[in-house]
This record gives sequence, structure tokens and C-alpha cells, in this order.
Amino acid sequence: MGRRSKVRVELSLTAEVAVKVYERANEHDLTLSQAGERLLAYALLETTGLDSLPSLHGDGRAQNRRNE
Repeated sequence: MGRRSKVRVELSLTAEVAVKVYERANEHDLTLSQAGERLLAYALLETTGLDSLPSLHGDGRAQNRRNE
């Protein structure tokens, strides 16, 4: 069996944080998964001192929901 490209993670968020994540996703035409992955990737970059993460490479534009 091959290596998984995605892993499902469940987080418990306060209502205030959850609303902000949903709003951010809608503003940028992202799925909730895409928005969550970006937020976590940026947080890891800021807190770990990494130069880059694979999920942040590319042209920097959001993948449109309709293309997912």
C-alpha cells in the first residue's frame, strides 16, 4: 500500500475561532480543508523557523472549490 497524500485531522475550536475560519475560507473561495491547511502551514512556518512547507509552494493562488 502506498503512502497517503492526505490525513484527516479533527480539531475542537471555540465558536469564535471557527466562525473566523469559515469567514476566511469563504472570502478566498477555499474549502474548509484548504483554509485549515493554509492556516496550520503558516503557523508552523512562524513558530518553527522552517523556510518552507510543501503545501505552500506553487503560484500562491487558491485552488478554486469547483476544481477540487
